[in-house]
Amino acid sequence: MKFKKTRVIFICTNLLLAIIGCIRIYRATNWGVWAFSDSASYFSAARNLMEGQGMIIKKASGGVEFFHHFPPLYPFVLGMVAKLLNDPFTAARWINILAFGAFLFLSAQNMFAHTKELVISLAAPALLLLSPMMITNFTGAMTEPIFFVLMMLSFLLVCRLIKTPGTKLQILYVIVSALLPMTRYAGVVVVAVNSFLLLAFMQAPFKKRISFFFMSVFISALPTLIWIAHMYTLTDRIGGRSVQMAATFFGNFRNALEVMHGILPSYLAYHGIYEDIVSSGTRFVFFLVGLSGLLCASILLLLKRSGARISKDLALKKYFIFPLHACTFFIFIAFSYSITLRSYVIDKRQLSPLIPITLLFIIDSLSAIRSALKNHRALFSVIILLLFAFVVRFNNFSSRNLVRNLYENGDGFTARQYQQSGIIDAIKSIPGDKPIISNSAGFILLHDNRYPLQVDQFNQHKFGSGNTYGERTFREREAALVLLLSDFHNYYGARSEELLSALTEGLSVAYQDAVGAIFYYPE
Repeated sequence: MKFKKTRVIFICTNLLLAIIGCIRIYRATNWGVWAFSDSASYFSAARNLMEGQGMIIKKASGGVEFFHHFPPLYPFVLGMVAKLLNDPFTAARWINILAFGAFLFLSAQNMFAHTKELVISLAAPALLLLSPMMITNFTGAMTEPIFFVLMMLSFLLVCRLIKTPGTKLQILYVIVSALLPMTRYAGVVVVAVNSFLLLAFMQAPFKKRISFFFMSVFISALPTLIWIAHMYTLTDRIGGRSVQMAATFFGNFRNALEVMHGILPSYLAYHGIYEDIVSSGTRFVFFLVGLSGLLCASILLLLKRSGARISKDLALKKYFIFPLHACTFFIFIAFSYSITLRSYVIDKRQLSPLIPITLLFIIDSLSAIRSALKNHRALFSVIILLLFAFVVRFNNFSSRNLVRNLYENGDGFTARQYQQSGIIDAIKSIPGDKPIISNSAGFILLHDNRYPLQVDQFNQHKFGSGNTYGERTFREREAALVLLLSDFHNYYGARSEELLSALTEGLSVAYQDAVGAIFYYPE
């Protein structure tokens, strides 16, 4: 009876936190979801799919190219929702709003499945609700919102399948596992770890475990393998990239570790603050030592409780879910970066799945240690509460400012400055038979579904008077030159004004404001 009452309180509070999360993302996306070049590819594929033309990207110069750099699930979902709402921007916004609520709800469900404790389980969604990186992830037109929900759902299903391997749960697990790598290729490592966890720990005879292992891996991998094979026949690339074990593999791997070492400390609260007391690098070392201590202490205490027999303790089996996922995801990013010859940028967004995974690992560890204590449980609870308040104070301040800035100004190609400018309407008014050349192809693709020629390097002369990339097309085919001035000034820095003057001298101005300009070559 007491447990049922606790569960009701837990579910109600969890739903409340999820609703608060939805409201937060709704507010933060006041100007729409932020978007950059990758987002533009998703939008273009979704629009064309919506129109029954398949996952293609239309070129402004004529022709199409296949959507092949990324897995297809996000543009597919975006296209389907956009067809219902008749607008891809509104669709992307509501996908993110609902996904954040589901993500928060599932994070608490995961913790409750592990700990059966009310307060400590609700700490997970409370901290993720205030995480600036999670706010960033769930306000953009990228794959993270769907991926994070599927990842959390897969963790929960694995936890339950370890205890009760029912047929319905197994079917749902296979479906989620098939969707994960179709959202982000990093989903492969999530599925792999989950599969081995179930093979090792599922409460079923070994024959059933091994048969389910091979069946689930095969079905889960099949859609992604078909997609990759299809794209390979069209582009001779795997996942839009060249993949090879080159002689530079170990150098690339070391470089990946160095890049990740530079990024990961920025996830910690108070990063860059109080550096004169303890540097962020030193704090990160302490954090890693603390994680190692939590891991060792939790395993030892759980082993002691089970009499050193893993097979007899479900809590110990379930405990391995989060630390194994954190370690393998870290290695996977370094490995994939190395075999694709540094073809993508490792940034905070790429590594951000480590935040919820590590947070759940920490909460699970603290719960395991607290449960094992007999004499000092109250003191340990007070220490945990103080640490929680310490982190909440910083994250609340940071995320509140982030939400306010997004609400007021937006970000990326959908920022307020672009939406209040006339540049988007001016681009849409360019005749469909005219080629377009730009320094920001993604901006035009996002708003007008035409992929222009991208020019990254401009020379110090009137554009069209020479024969560098794009100039002949501009001159002879009466193409439009669209310059996104904010990108132009950011890229060229101090010499941007002088270069812009030389570049556009004598050109016909079709549109110009502080945000962007459109030029034609004079007749």
